[in-house]
Amino acid sequence: MDQIASFIQGHDRFVISTHVSPEADALGSALALYWGLRQLKKQAIVVMRDPVPKNLDFLLGVSEILSPKALHDEDFEQVIVVDCGHPKRVGKELFERFKGHFLINIDHHCDNPRFGNLHYVRELASATMVVDELFKVLDVRLDATLSTCLYAGLMADTNAFRNANVDAAALDSATRWVEAGTNPHQVAQNMFERQSWREMQLLAYALSATQLDDKMIWCSIPQSAFEQFDVHPNDTDGIIVQLRAVEGIDIAILFKEIDKDKVKISLRAKGDVPVNQIAQHFGGGGHVKAAGCFVEGPLDQVAEIVLTHIRKHFLSVGQPI
Repeated sequence: MDQIASFIQGHDRFVISTHVSPEADALGSALALYWGLRQLKKQAIVVMRDPVPKNLDFLLGVSEILSPKALHDEDFEQVIVVDCGHPKRVGKELFERFKGHFLINIDHHCDNPRFGNLHYVRELASATMVVDELFKVLDVRLDATLSTCLYAGLMADTNAFRNANVDAAALDSATRWVEAGTNPHQVAQNMFERQSWREMQLLAYALSATQLDDKMIWCSIPQSAFEQFDVHPNDTDGIIVQLRAVEGIDIAILFKEIDKDKVKISLRAKGDVPVNQIAQHFGGGGHVKAAGCFVEGPLDQVAEIVLTHIRKHFLSVGQPI
């Protein structure tokens, strides 16, 4: 961390990025770092492959995020990637463009391969907690803007302080950020109480298509459903939360057809199944209790392959082979 802080202090122009399909921890980490660098009089740009989910547009700085096409190579010198378990998870175009640049990797995923020229990976409850550690070394002053970005990330990755990763350190961080100006009620309302009527209709569709078997609960959403209800696949975090809430299940899985023959898979553990190992098998990754991946193929076929793998290697023996 001291090396990263020293490097940042000695350089001026940074681009910040995170993983595809950003949620609050990815976005909160990137924006908090953006405002922290700005406070240090550094030039900073945030670039992301995918659009920001609607329920996170309250975070200051969202309007300044660039798409890969809007980013020019002469606009930056150094790269900082946050909350990203693998360099390719920034997206193919950004991954290629970041080659040859000095890259700093700041993360909290246990399966992070420690990529980059400098890396700091610590398995805290959220990536925003790791960014906050950097702020302490850099002597960045917390204000309402910074702390709200940090708090939103912690809210997301603890499932509103309901997950097993909630500990004294997480609660201490939340307290510090509230004291610095975060409004917890405002964050919670924006993140969890802004579903549109169309999103509610999609949720109803998803729940009606949900299946339960072998302590697994899962749902498959075809691309046609997203088009029918005019909902972006990024605006569906609430669905996997609803599936995981069912009593007696060990694992919840959401299959989303985001393109022809391309399926995004979200995995959440309620029991002892290490879902990050399932995601890794299919080229993804994440946390022990929350992970994801992308798999090429028709929606029904992908779902059957993944469910069969889980039954064979995880649920039948209670632990991975």
